[in-house]
Amino acid sequence: MRKGPRGGGRDREQIVRHTVTTERDWARKLSVFTPEDTMLTDEGLNAHRDTYCDVNRAFHTQGNVASTYPLWFLIRHTAFHTMDDAWDMEVKDLTTKRA
Repeated sequence: MRKGPRGGGRDREQIVRHTVTTERDWARKLSVFTPEDTMLTDEGLNAHRDTYCDVNRAFHTQGNVASTYPLWFLIRHTAFHTMDDAWDMEVKDLTTKRA
């Protein structure tokens, strides 16, 4: 993948690992601890995200905050970060021809 206007130049595997690592770090604010290697499998990532969503719901129901963040911030930031990195991979993809 070529470098974009904001720098970058990471390959797909580096972007995926970065996204997963960041998501794992934010989940720790809710006491959800998932090993990185587990999150790099489809089954492990799905299980992690199910747990993350369940714990978010439980915290919201109880009126708790996620460590130092309000839940709305943590949820929005997690979604934004994942979508932003997915967009970066799509924009930098040189394997398809654009019309």
